[in-house]
Amino acid sequence: MKALQAIFDNIRDEYKAEIMIQEILYDFNEDELIHFDLLMKENQNYFQDEKNEFPIANQLVMASYYRPSKTKIFSLISKMINNLFTYQKPFSSVLFEASVKFLKNIKNFPKISPIIFFIRGLFDQSLIDINDILTFLMTITSENDFRDIIFITFVLFCPEIENYDIDSFDMLYNIIEDMSFAQTSDDEYQVEDDCTFIHPYRAFITKFRELRKNDYFLLRQSIDYETMFDNTLTKELKNDNVEYLQNLISNPSFNINQKITKSVFEPNDFINNGCNLLECCAYLGSSKCFKCLLLQHAIINYHLYIYAFVGGNVEIIHLIEQQTNISQKYKDATKKTNLFPCSLHYTALYHRNSIFTWLYESKNQSLFDYDDSGISIIGCCAISNNIELLTFLLESGLIYVNYPDFKSDKSALIHACENGSYEVCKILLSRKSCKINFPHYSPIHAALKNNHFHIVQLLCGRKEIDFNVVDSHGSTPLHLAIANNDLDTVLMLLNKNIDINKKNQVLIAY
Repeated sequence: MKALQAIFDNIRDEYKAEIMIQEILYDFNEDELIHFDLLMKENQNYFQDEKNEFPIANQLVMASYYRPSKTKIFSLISKMINNLFTYQKPFSSVLFEASVKFLKNIKNFPKISPIIFFIRGLFDQSLIDINDILTFLMTITSENDFRDIIFITFVLFCPEIENYDIDSFDMLYNIIEDMSFAQTSDDEYQVEDDCTFIHPYRAFITKFRELRKNDYFLLRQSIDYETMFDNTLTKELKNDNVEYLQNLISNPSFNINQKITKSVFEPNDFINNGCNLLECCAYLGSSKCFKCLLLQHAIINYHLYIYAFVGGNVEIIHLIEQQTNISQKYKDATKKTNLFPCSLHYTALYHRNSIFTWLYESKNQSLFDYDDSGISIIGCCAISNNIELLTFLLESGLIYVNYPDFKSDKSALIHACENGSYEVCKILLSRKSCKINFPHYSPIHAALKNNHFHIVQLLCGRKEIDFNVVDSHGSTPLHLAIANNDLDTVLMLLNKNIDINKKNQVLIAY
């Protein structure tokens, strides 16, 4: 344990500001706004440095994605940074651009919800205006891939859109109405036996007239509660109101194993993926309600632990561990290594670093395992820009910098380039042994296909980079930059040693 702590201490010295930002963002409590203010004052050189503007913005966007219930707080922090530091390009603009880029790479509901809630927070803090929102929406209305983005953005901004431009409001409403009725056939009408709507889009459009009354009173309430106004159960579970839950359970007809009703007003994608009450409480960290459901013998599904590890409530994790030990009746303590498969991956991905350390030290979990998608643990760190944990893995020598995924052979650097994990890219590229050129799909292809210009710049700083490397379609970085209409990258590449006459095999469009 002391050896591991020494490694962590060295890492903290080298990446002090970046790690402290992540610590505050990912382990936020009531006092953290004051701590963040102190952090900015103690690290003024870092925050004032122009080259750190985009990485800071990107940290806030990614934190919103992995901590959806904290988007309002993150928008407050964004305003603090915007007010304290002056950059050549306003921080609010960079933040909005980073949010939009992240959204476009995710595309689908419910994963897009946290970022759109964060954008709503930026709007509430007057960092962006309704013209910014509408301008963005108008650029994607013709793109079928972005229809979910249009829907959820309309949900969170429809009062302001209607007041600002009624024609745009009508056009967008027609789009989301078509989407809501396209989910299933008319004869199904998308209702379950208990009259809850199967798809939240249909639920929204059916209740829209009611939501719109009295200057959108119920819609604004739903946004504030982060669930549909009439979904009292989810609201009270979020507040860990065990008295309310006990009152419901006292009714013999109440189903303690029921699923949470999905909602367009829910920022947490885990809750919108069809979880039951017990899983919802595990994710939210609602320990009182969780214990109440356990006492009522709620069914414990195999993957309940995933919700607990992502939620990060240690008490709930230990309760699940106890229940699992009892139900499995382990005789051999060594078999406990199989209690929580892929748990290191989830804790790495969702920045639950202290839980990761506990699992690694006490449960003998392997750092070389893959998750169900074949992704490595170091790959998960790279995807979520988990600076402290990734650097710990590298500094400790526990895992190789180029350790590939099982199915795709992607390295951590490729994952970081795909997901815009700027700091992780810097750390990986600082390793001389980090491989930068791959046949068929290199890090520079990954960065260009996902429009991460800042990361392309980082990659170009490595002398051994091959600017003529081709992907599986024979496309060079120049082909991809042109397809993206990325003039900055095209100009940068033209100043490098590239073959401008090289041909690819297919017509590409991004």
